[in-house]
Amino acid sequence: MCSLDAMSQSAHRAIEFHDSELAAVSRVGASVVLSFSAAYVHESTGVPGVEAGIGWYQPATLTIAHGEIASVAQAPAGVADGFIRVAGTLHQNHIPAAAGTLDGPIELSLLLSTAETLLVLGAAITIELWGQPSPVEQFSP
Repeated sequence: MCSLDAMSQSAHRAIEFHDSELAAVSRVGASVVLSFSAAYVHESTGVPGVEAGIGWYQPATLTIAHGEIASVAQAPAGVADGFIRVAGTLHQNHIPAAAGTLDGPIELSLLLSTAETLLVLGAAITIELWGQPSPVEQFSP
């Protein structure tokens, strides 16, 4: 078992869509908020999800500013796959950060375990982890 604090100072993090659990999708003002009861977080000194490191589940919120739900899907549901396009750069099956704000334009597409696709467009995305993380596990590609 590895400690979360042991790697954090020199590590990179990403949220993997696959294996995450989407709890709810809501509108708050001009934003679309995606609440995850469990987002899978990878941390590595190299490329998260590609190189060895650690992983854990943690509740998370993704807030898409000036968001538009282009394709509706019902939550709660597991996430089978997805992508996010940030300012024209495609990231397949992960968000290249686990906290902070990424400026867009943003295109977020999640294929849910129900076979429905949620598509959200917007100007920026804010990523926030909250609550207690699950126990940390070793990750090997």
